[in-house]
Amino acid sequence: MPGVLDADTHEELPHLLNYIDEDHIVIGSDYGHNDPSKEPEFVKHMRAREDVAPQIIEKILCQNPRRLYGLDRQ
Repeated sequence: MPGVLDADTHEELPHLLNYIDEDHIVIGSDYGHNDPSKEPEFVKHMRAREDVAPQIIEKILCQNPRRLYGLDRQ
């Protein structure tokens, strides 16, 4: 995975997807960004978005982080 963009639930994902491949976006909780743990309905809000296809949301929430951390090789 050459480069990864860390986004949060309120990002303008459709705009970002015009410039960044969907395989390179994850939701992060690093310092300086919103912490998803402080948003209890985080996954629900992401999956309820109507401006991004559900399969892309699942990539951002599940598949991309698995690849980033090498969990897809287990």
